Amino acid sequence: MNVVIQPITAEQDPDICRIIQAVGAEYGAVGEGFGPSDPEVQAMSQYYTQENKSLYLVARLNG
Repeated sequence: MNVVIQPITAEQDPDICRIIQAVGAEYGAVGEGFGPSDPEVQAMSQYYTQENKSLYLVARLNG
């Protein structure tokens, strides 16, 4: 198995958004006041940057 760990990119934003919202829904974290509903979730790569001193890593299996 090959694992690649890298900072999130704009191309990955839609997939990460779907994952975060699906997990939020599974645990009842839906609607105002819950992180998965925040607008930032739709464009995580814009908020997790060196300029903001934050980092969001994505692990990809086998490529």
